[in-house]
Amino acid sequence: MNFMRLNCKPLSWSKYVTKNKKKTLVIMLTIILGVFLLVITKMIIFSIQTNVYSAWAKPFENLSAIVPIQKNFNLNSKYNIHATYNMHDTYIDKIFITGATGRISTYSFFIKNGDLAFICNKINVKLIKGSFPKAGTNQVVIHKSIATNKGLHIGDYIGKEKDNRESLLGSYLIVGIVDSDAVISIGDYNYYKEKNPIANSGYIFDKKLYQFNADKDGTSYNMYTYEKESNDIKKYGSILILSMNILSIFIYTIVGFFMICMIYVFYNQRKREFGILMAIGYSSDFLIIRCLKEISSMVLSGGLLGIFVGLFTGEILNITIFKSWGQILTVFNMNYLLEPLILMILLILTSLIIVSSIVKKVDCISLIEGES
Repeated sequence: MNFMRLNCKPLSWSKYVTKNKKKTLVIMLTIILGVFLLVITKMIIFSIQTNVYSAWAKPFENLSAIVPIQKNFNLNSKYNIHATYNMHDTYIDKIFITGATGRISTYSFFIKNGDLAFICNKINVKLIKGSFPKAGTNQVVIHKSIATNKGLHIGDYIGKEKDNRESLLGSYLIVGIVDSDAVISIGDYNYYKEKNPIANSGYIFDKKLYQFNADKDGTSYNMYTYEKESNDIKKYGSILILSMNILSIFIYTIVGFFMICMIYVFYNQRKREFGILMAIGYSSDFLIIRCLKEISSMVLSGGLLGIFVGLFTGEILNITIFKSWGQILTVFNMNYLLEPLILMILLILTSLIIVSSIVKKVDCISLIEGES
């Protein structure tokens, strides 16, 4: 028996995989497609959330704002602090851009010329083209994402008077393009005040200096904080997250079903091979480990290829679609790998159970005699 075993060696697991290209290719293509869908779905949802965060929450990561709604609102008497001390006058308006899920509002801060350094420092604003607005003028600088999204350049005008679909009140000459983690625009306080006399001004300030609770009746002022905007984003993105989870479940179910069927058929057809190997001395554990190596190589190879195809597709989508929107996809993030990894581990473990069941039930004598 030992002599037969030494001279009747089966193909190594790696050679078996390469020799049976058609069967292994079908299994790998299923894995590639499943992992690709998981990666690209996660990428798009994550990038949408990131872009919304940059427009809604990032402007208030290091500063907060309070905008009185009532003209008789008195910050000093209500909070016993000096509004002029580290408080910077502002008007807050909005500019809309087109995102993957529809219109997204970005914040426009209209500030006094002396407060420009404060806001640029807190939001890390860098001028990449043109100049900052001059005091008393209708000049503005806009974020590069807004410029790309709307197809605007220095010398163009933006505002509701120019385009009634826009939300920004008035008409403003673009004199500069800026870059920052937050998608914002900056204009002049005095011009906005003169142009919109009924608008209520407020204050921006270092978020570390003052903390305010929401107004009980909600009629005296609006608060703008990172926490408040983040909560709004979570509500905004709840449907997206739910859709992603549902899609992930479908992907898991479909890929898992096809894999289980293919693995069962693939290894059930090899019963006679297993029976012969066991008859000449190979143990069932040896066969199970050998099959596990085969399955693992196919699943992991397919998974890695699926990840690569997903990342490559993300780059293509950036070049062809998202860059023109000013809404760039975050092509690589470690979070993208978690769900594909879980899928691959589950497929390997499930396949191991199936193969173990098949091998354990093999009756080598009956198979050799042709009874089953």
